Amino acid sequence: MPPRLAATLTVAVLSHNEAAGIEACLRSAAAIADQLLVIDSGSSDATALLARAAGAEVLEYADWQGFAVQRTRQLQHARGDYVFFSRCRRSDVAGVCAGAASHRAIGL
Repeated sequence: MPPRLAATLTVAVLSHNEAAGIEACLRSAAAIADQLLVIDSGSSDATALLARAAGAEVLEYADWQGFAVQRTRQLQHARGDYVFFSRCRRSDVAGVCAGAASHRAIGL
């Protein structure tokens, strides 16, 4: 049997005017994520610019149609075997994912 390849992880964030917290969130997530994905809802601040500078793939959908539509967009663009949905203001993404994996909650 061939060796099993390691699972990949997408950290996905919904944002709207989150310039104050997006960098810390993505900096933490970058330690564990194979893909950083931000779906921005038409921010008027520097959220999208800061997210791109932090290495995230940023897709802008200013046509807010509700949370479910934005979440579906995240899933359409996610490439990881697993997807962790994070809030922009969460600066401990790596710790949360590591804790979940150690409890086999998400199977990483």
